[in-house]
Amino acid sequence: MVTFEDKLFMFFLALLIVSLLVNGIGFSPSNWHKEDLNDFSGGFTDRHLARKQAEFKGQDRKAKSLFRSYLFWIAIVGIVVSIGLSYV
Repeated sequence: MVTFEDKLFMFFLALLIVSLLVNGIGFSPSNWHKEDLNDFSGGFTDRHLARKQAEFKGQDRKAKSLFRSYLFWIAIVGIVVSIGLSYV
């Protein structure tokens, strides 16, 4: 039997997934480059390190924007409330 708390949990879980997609976490393209796979000779070049550093900075910006998103925090609070309601 599906209760109100279960429906509430599923709604906020879907909202959490939407917030992850909206903030760019889900739509990030693959960061593999053909030259990384083919031309890697065992040592890191300056170009390779600069590209990886830029990639990490982009990931940091995405994480910061996720934690500043109201949609994300509404979904998290809603999930916690729905779990709390199921134990009452």
